[in-house]
Amino acid sequence: VVVILFFGGITAYVRSSQCKGASLLASGTQSAVAITIAATTAASNAVTGFSCSEAMTGDGSNYRGCQTRTASGTLCQAWNTPNSPHNHFYTSANYPTAGLRENYCRNPRNASTIWCMTTNSEKRWE
Repeated sequence: VVVILFFGGITAYVRSSQCKGASLLASGTQSAVAITIAATTAASNAVTGFSCSEAMTGDGSNYRGCQTRTASGTLCQAWNTPNSPHNHFYTSANYPTAGLRENYCRNPRNASTIWCMTTNSEKRWE
């Protein structure tokens, strides 16, 4: 009985944050990716001493968090490597106040939210 209640609770929790039209598996996968990213970020911050703020308001132009993967889980391309795998001009030299460090998601061009160039040669940005 306890096992059934446990799995029922997990299913209800995942379904509560599920996007309309998304399957239970897709929602569970998104949750697992988010947890993995949070754990990786925390470990990286502990090692480097860099402090991130995941607070984001509006379009995220002032976002200084440590997200390094897109919503679909693709790893972001480092901002200061503008030719691998995608050519771009979004560098800290060209956008000195945008916080373009490492491969953290940012919004240097006032898009609707944070984004990054991806390491997937088939998908330029997300």
